[in-house]
Amino acid sequence: MRHNRAPLFETILNHAKNRVVSFHTPGHKNGRGVDRRLRSFTGRNLYYMDVTVFPEVDSLHDPVGPIKKAQQLMAMAYGVEHSFFLVNGSSVGNMSMLMSACRPGDSVIISRNAHKSTMAGVILSGVWPIWIQPKVDQNLDILFDSSPEQIEEALRLFPEAKAVFVTSPTYNGVAADLVKIKEICRARGKILLVDEAHGPHLKFHKDLPVSAVEAGADMCVQSTHKILSALSQGSVLHLQSDLIDVARVRKVVSMLQTTSPNYLILSSLDAARRSGGVGRGTVVGTGDPKR
Repeated sequence: MRHNRAPLFETILNHAKNRVVSFHTPGHKNGRGVDRRLRSFTGRNLYYMDVTVFPEVDSLHDPVGPIKKAQQLMAMAYGVEHSFFLVNGSSVGNMSMLMSACRPGDSVIISRNAHKSTMAGVILSGVWPIWIQPKVDQNLDILFDSSPEQIEEALRLFPEAKAVFVTSPTYNGVAADLVKIKEICRARGKILLVDEAHGPHLKFHKDLPVSAVEAGADMCVQSTHKILSALSQGSVLHLQSDLIDVARVRKVVSMLQTTSPNYLILSSLDAARRSGGVGRGTVVGTGDPKR
């Protein structure tokens, strides 16, 4: 099966096994310069996998080899058109969604339970936020998601809004009715953007809430490191939309991400898809957003 493959992880692993002498960054030179106590705990192998950009391991900013293949496999697993690996967490995905889907001056419906990176995206993109106040449960001391009715009313009052930005599931595990929200957006020609940082596992079990990709969100970001098995900061941005230019998404993502990506994080994203059963219909997550 294709999902038994991990082209990027396997490429990095094979390179590490060759014990190639490093004349490039990073400066620790395959671990030789790493603090001795740290190296004694982690072992040396880890540092042979910490490489820089060169043809064998591909470039995150212009993928043509194993990174491109790994992203394609991730897109296939989630049933979307394009998937982009992120090494700055879902924060950079939230910024990328707003900057890719909108232009300065566009209005966007946003719930006040959005992550702080969404505020950064508002600033960087120059959009005009139209805030929705979700229900607050005083007994549980948590915020719920904005309801479809609230979003529908906001779009009635502000028909000029270009997009709707939803956080689902929330940090407390509250999932929005994304199917209904997508129906509302589709009927009005609006873009649906979803911060699904805590829901990369939702697609792969029938008893979990509907995922953003299944609901038809135009773009969503998922923290593979939060719920699945990628290393910290490893996230994925998914695109499936005729309303958003994929070339613009590539440029924005490249602009926001480091030019020195950590290949351990990138490899772990590829390996998480394979080892987690993603794409094979098995349970991959440990969290339960319905709680």
